[in-house]
Amino acid sequence: MPQDYEQITEYQDKDFPDLFREMPTLGSQLECPNCESEIFSDDINIDRAIAKCHNCHHVFPFEEKIKDKRKARRRKEVFQPEGIEMFRLRSELNIDYKWRNTQSSNYFMLFFTLVWNAMILPFAFSAVMNGEIAALLGMSIHIGVGVWLLLSQFSKFINSTFITVDEHYLTIDHRPISSPWFPNRKIPVNDIAQVFVKKKNTGSVNGIPTFGYSVIAIEKKWKREIPLIEGMKNPDKALFIEQEIEYFLGIEDRKVAGEIRI
Repeated sequence: MPQDYEQITEYQDKDFPDLFREMPTLGSQLECPNCESEIFSDDINIDRAIAKCHNCHHVFPFEEKIKDKRKARRRKEVFQPEGIEMFRLRSELNIDYKWRNTQSSNYFMLFFTLVWNAMILPFAFSAVMNGEIAALLGMSIHIGVGVWLLLSQFSKFINSTFITVDEHYLTIDHRPISSPWFPNRKIPVNDIAQVFVKKKNTGSVNGIPTFGYSVIAIEKKWKREIPLIEGMKNPDKALFIEQEIEYFLGIEDRKVAGEIRI
């Protein structure tokens, strides 16, 4: 019986190192040249680079197709970086990572959060202990800002991002702490024309600028840029996410103004 998944592994053949990446997925499928039926993984002989159609029983080589796809690539493949987990089914792609391994740090905001709460919380604690409800109410906005800042900084240590792509939607889910700076998203895949990575200045440390990397989707109809992932500290991780989303959806990698180059 045909398997409903794609094997993710390393293939050591020096002539076809990317062979496993060309197995059928939602956006890139191997088809029979005789009857155009989909070829399942059980009907593919990796070692000999030949496949057999389960419909018309036609046997054919596919190494030329692999070579053509490799020649058509605009840039080198980005291999899966440490700290990012990926699981790819034929009908679904899942990528997840922990923020503490991937998010760029804004040390000014961390310092500001600590100073703000160091100033506000002792007064709030004193007002509670002395029963000064009016004073506590007067400080409520400042206390709320302090708590929000603490949760925002704390989320960078405990949050994870889960990316799911299927035939209908691309879903970005950040949890367990939600943040207005990193909103969850659910985008119809038919609305996505291109995905690219943009470099952004996130501040400076000792006068040296720091940068974050964002994964951006371009909407087909209005050409609007939709941020998918923001604030990643490693460009390879952002580029890997872009690569896998495009590969899974069968989107040809095209040059985009403002994208980072490797």
